[in-house]
Amino acid sequence: WLAAVADRKSINMARSRMADQFLGKATPEASLHGNGSEGMITTTDSDGQRSPPAFHVSSLTGWRVSTWAELSVVEGQLRQAWAVFLWSGLVSLALSLLLAFGIGRLMAEPIGKLMRAGAALGQGKPVSPIASTLREADELSLVLSNAAKELDARMGAQAHLAAIVSSSPSAVVSLSPDGIIRTGNGAALRLFGYSPSEVIG
Repeated sequence: WLAAVADRKSINMARSRMADQFLGKATPEASLHGNGSEGMITTTDSDGQRSPPAFHVSSLTGWRVSTWAELSVVEGQLRQAWAVFLWSGLVSLALSLLLAFGIGRLMAEPIGKLMRAGAALGQGKPVSPIASTLREADELSLVLSNAAKELDARMGAQAHLAAIVSSSPSAVVSLSPDGIIRTGNGAALRLFGYSPSEVIG
């Protein structure tokens, strides 16, 4: 890095490096700055290295402050910043994927249990409520468990009613809303003298 101050006649007044060679002499870069009040150019410095000097001319005094750095230093820091940015992005992406995978695993287990509970309900089997990390899944499993209990109670009541009807000495026949015979107990079949296949339907 190099910093220099020149007066309005482009005479070096201060310099951070090689002061003994340039103080009191015209700056070799003066012609490159043109008439602008500030800017940045790319040139070759006194060491033969490409560098982008930046300069600013004071509107009050007309003096110019310039700074230089080797282009490889500036670009190296830029490359390093890009590398840090890229690696940070990759690490963030990896952490996001791990987090998504973990959350997916936490959600998949209760959903799998709910699927098994739904299949058991469809088969008329008992369903127990689950306890998981998903409140909604727990609530749904409780609903399925209650539905299984209600279904079991209704099936029990129907079986009880069917047992009463089939063992009754009185003739009992059930009809559909349009008058079609759906069921008939043994007493009804004996009373009318028909077999089930002849009466039902």
